[in-house]
Amino acid sequence: MADNQALEFLRPLDQLFMDQHHDAAS
Repeated sequence: MADNQALEFLRPLDQLFMDQHHDAAS
């Protein structure tokens, strides 16, 4: 249950990080 909650929290955070990394790589 805690893992699922953490996953929901990290999902948008991970996507945001990936977007920033993509912008930096460009």
